[in-house]
Amino acid sequence: MALAVMDILFLRRLLALNPVLWVGELVFHISLSLVFLSHLRFFFHPIPGFLTIAIPLGKLAAYTMPASLAYILLIRLFALAFARGYFTSMYNMFLTSVIFLSSVTGDLLRHVYRADIISVKDYMTKFFAFNPVEFPDSGLFAAHFGLALVVLVAIPTHIFAAPLSLLDAGSRQEGIRTLMRDNGE
Repeated sequence: MALAVMDILFLRRLLALNPVLWVGELVFHISLSLVFLSHLRFFFHPIPGFLTIAIPLGKLAAYTMPASLAYILLIRLFALAFARGYFTSMYNMFLTSVIFLSSVTGDLLRHVYRADIISVKDYMTKFFAFNPVEFPDSGLFAAHFGLALVVLVAIPTHIFAAPLSLLDAGSRQEGIRTLMRDNGE
């Protein structure tokens, strides 16, 4: 069980299989966590104190997240095209692509096509209080919000399936070790 927790938190099994991909995945997962925490400021009024630390870290992570996702996509595409025996599911490619597009639209909203942040926060706080107001007048925000909703639908499958897959892989690996010891005696 302790190894399963290590697998989940530090992607230990991925490190053993593919250290090049592990670097990008670790940076991505840390960046995603920080960006998620900093986005909580759009859902709370007033902003909780613990978010005051997460907001600047999330803004920094907003730069590393699309870079790490591009890195992951390139590694996976390269592996699919040239490496034998390496499998990347279409679900993982889809999820990585949608999160990449969401991070790019988020960066564009922050730096190029700025949305009215007050109307965005007003919309989000009232949306989750089941008291919706008019949607902010920004096509790019609509795209970003739509992509985020797709991610919100897809992430639970990933979050619940990954630990179960890791536990299953660990039990299979232990079964192989036991089998190898039995045959060697």
